[in-house]
Amino acid sequence: MFLHHGLFHILSNCYFLTRIGPLAEGAYGRERFLLLYLLSGVGGNLFGLWFGPASSISVGASGAVFGLMGAVGAYALRNKKALGRSSETMLQGVGQVLFLNLLIGLQPRSGVDNLAHVGGCASGALLGLVLSPDLADARSGRRDETGVTLAGRLLLRAVLLASLAATAWSINRTLLFTRMLGGRLNVLGFSLL
Repeated sequence: MFLHHGLFHILSNCYFLTRIGPLAEGAYGRERFLLLYLLSGVGGNLFGLWFGPASSISVGASGAVFGLMGAVGAYALRNKKALGRSSETMLQGVGQVLFLNLLIGLQPRSGVDNLAHVGGCASGALLGLVLSPDLADARSGRRDETGVTLAGRLLLRAVLLASLAATAWSINRTLLFTRMLGGRLNVLGFSLL
């Protein structure tokens, strides 16, 4: 999810991240947002790897971005009563973007990994259901304003740190593997190896 196929690819992922990111971060908070992003990206990549053709190569952050869409959908569902009509608007927006992108991905030679999109969205929705704050609990005073207990916050931070460590390790392994093969890793035209 950190490698992209050219400048247009990274810019399109950045655009969609700027559209859904603030909504997801506002709903979940910074730490849960980062955890959702990382784990949805991994979920999307694994889904594409397991169910896609063995010869395909997939890059990009769209699995993570779609994971954020799934998480926003889960937030809207969990807090449907508290959000009212906003919940329906959120669900419709997520559904429309997901449908449109899947339709684009079905076009011949689109280069879009629909499996990563579906896997990321499903991962984000499942994680979102677990991590989503319950607005009714927060308003009743049973939990803090983010809907998380102290024990939950500590567990969240431990999982987030473990995810960041695993991400750093995998990036390091990718760079070592690329170097071992004698290849060069180019990022936006700059050679890293």
